[in-house]
Amino acid sequence: MQPHERDFLFSPYGSSWHLDRARFDDMLVQAAEAGGTSVYRYARLEIAPRIEQQPWAIRAQVDGHSLSLTAVWVIDATGRSAWLSRRLGVRKRVYDRLIALVAFTSDTATSETRTLIETCHAGWWYFAPLPDGRAISALFTDSDLLSGDISELQRFWTNRLADTQLISARTSTIGERPSLRVATATSSKLDRAAGEGWVAVGDAAQTYDPLCGQGVLHAICSGIGAAQAIADLRAGDPHAIATFEATCDLEFKRYQMSQASHYAREKRWRNSIFWNRRRSV
Repeated sequence: MQPHERDFLFSPYGSSWHLDRARFDDMLVQAAEAGGTSVYRYARLEIAPRIEQQPWAIRAQVDGHSLSLTAVWVIDATGRSAWLSRRLGVRKRVYDRLIALVAFTSDTATSETRTLIETCHAGWWYFAPLPDGRAISALFTDSDLLSGDISELQRFWTNRLADTQLISARTSTIGERPSLRVATATSSKLDRAAGEGWVAVGDAAQTYDPLCGQGVLHAICSGIGAAQAIADLRAGDPHAIATFEATCDLEFKRYQMSQASHYAREKRWRNSIFWNRRRSV
């Protein structure tokens, strides 16, 4: 199969970016501080059960010091762990078994700035250069299709890499045993995105398949949406939170349609468990 290139010039959404996530997150924190937000870095939180109609009681450990805080609203932005929402008893529904085997490697063609995606029998590959002269390579597959210890995972990763054309040409780990990280990449959704005095946003509320490339956009948009819903409620709209939850449900359904469309483009490997699962969705 011939490679296909999609240039951002033909996209209505503007330029594409390779995101340095650490710098990006730090930029957001600095912007919050500049806007008057009190930021407590590396804090450990304890949130007491909320008494009806009363503010949240929060204890934070910061640099060995204990702080007592109160809040009328708490926003769960704890990522895939959904730490607060799950402590409140909200169920998270997981829709697949997708995981990523990730390795950071030397980039053998530093002048190349494109992101590469290449499918294979066991799943699909992702490759992108990083700012420090390295690159990230990731194999996405289903967790139940793997077995064994870390050495078996490394062998599986290396063998599947050798089967690729585009990805293997960009990485120097063929024949080596890279240091692998295993990360969940499942699609999931909380049964509820909000409740009395709390709202979940970003990956805490919903997680998307990385193939769709919507994670950061979803996180930012849901944060803005949650803030607007709280503001509307305080301004007298009793339906603001319910409207926010309905919007979240609609966005997830749209995401599922987009995900199915992406996977439907691959027509090979009729005997692949990974791909047959996606075709039946």
